[in-house]
Amino acid sequence: MDSYIYHHGIKGQKWGVRRYQNEDGTLTPAGKKRYTKELRKQAVKSGVVGNLAMMSAVSKFDKKDYEKLAYALSSGRLAVQAKLKNNYKNTSVDLYVGKSKSPTMRMTLKNGKDFSTEFVDKADEIRYNEFVDYYNDWRNRR
Repeated sequence: MDSYIYHHGIKGQKWGVRRYQNEDGTLTPAGKKRYTKELRKQAVKSGVVGNLAMMSAVSKFDKKDYEKLAYALSSGRLAVQAKLKNNYKNTSVDLYVGKSKSPTMRMTLKNGKDFSTEFVDKADEIRYNEFVDYYNDWRNRR
């Protein structure tokens, strides 16, 4: 008696139908949703979200608070609450700090694995850079 293994595909599956990617390489709506979920998982797993949340929180402070902020940061006592939400285009993830109603940072999906980050508000980016300069000077003075 001869044994054979037969495979006739999956019932109802259409051959050559792409679910996540079009022929030209662009993502379908299902593909965008899938890769955004993967982006979120990857960012949380790698610790990127924690670093971005810290950057975002720092960008919300005024100059008068820089001294307290520098001390809290150096002593490891800066606590941040942040939320990740899908952007309306579903190609990026927005980072909200605390109870802010508008996102502070946006992580945009470049391909299936990498992403770029940017401040949504230019003023936040300027404040963050000012604080970094202040913090470096503050550490050199100590």
